[in-house]
Amino acid sequence: MPNPILVTKPFLPNIQDFYSKLLGLWQSRVLTNSGELHQLLEKQLTEKLDVTNLSLINNGTIALEVAIQALDLKGKIITTPYTFIATANSILLKGLDPVFIDIEDEGFNLDPELIDEVKEQDVSAIMPVHVYGLPCDDESIGQRAQRAKGKEFVFPFFSSVSLFVCQLVPFFIAIHNVGVSSSEGYERQDGVLPE
Repeated sequence: MPNPILVTKPFLPNIQDFYSKLLGLWQSRVLTNSGELHQLLEKQLTEKLDVTNLSLINNGTIALEVAIQALDLKGKIITTPYTFIATANSILLKGLDPVFIDIEDEGFNLDPELIDEVKEQDVSAIMPVHVYGLPCDDESIGQRAQRAKGKEFVFPFFSSVSLFVCQLVPFFIAIHNVGVSSSEGYERQDGVLPE
């Protein structure tokens, strides 16, 4: 097929610019764990997003676990079953129980109206998920979280903790960096967030 029609096509940086960065990595032999480029990306994202705390994490499951641990959540977390398995797994891996509520009739996001129907007493957080690039109703979910004393609002931006994924595809098949930021100014805790 001489002229394929591509569904997606990655934007690639100038190969010389990329090579100089790659050469620096090779020379330092520090590819992860708070290397120079890792620190630079954290700093630039912190400034760009105007947040107090931000940590790059290797994947979404670990980022959700870090958020749960950093907020010292206990009991149960309200979430949606219509998401990647990492959402429920991160809750279970931290010893909590997911409380699933259905999605909206007109969309694929958690239905805020159903939050009020949850009767469990030991719910400590709401963890909605934006689906297919469509944001969930943060305002309505946030109002319900504020009315329910003690419930942290975990995930969508402008809440206690936000998680966001950056997919970089220039060199490897996929490099996932998941950022965890806090608008509440949560301090890093020993063993919870990397320095």
